[in-house]
Amino acid sequence: DGARACDCSPEGTDPTQLLSCQTLGGQCFCKPGISGRTCDRCTPGYYNLTSNGCTPCDCHSGGAKNGACNVI
Repeated sequence: DGARACDCSPEGTDPTQLLSCQTLGGQCFCKPGISGRTCDRCTPGYYNLTSNGCTPCDCHSGGAKNGACNVI
C-alpha cells in the first residue's frame, strides 16, 4: 500500500508511542529535546542522546554566542 514503516528510535521516541507514527510522513512521536523523523537526534540546544532523552546545553548566556552546543 506504499506506507512507510515507522522505524522509530527506541532511545528518542515516547515509549507509549514506540510502535506508531503519524500516517502522513511517518513522523515518530519524539521525547522533548529530540527531533528527526525517527527521533534519532537531539534538537538544537540539546546534546547526548540517551534512553533518558537529550541533555540541555545549558550554556552561560553571558559567555556563549548562542544556546547551541556540540552534538555528541
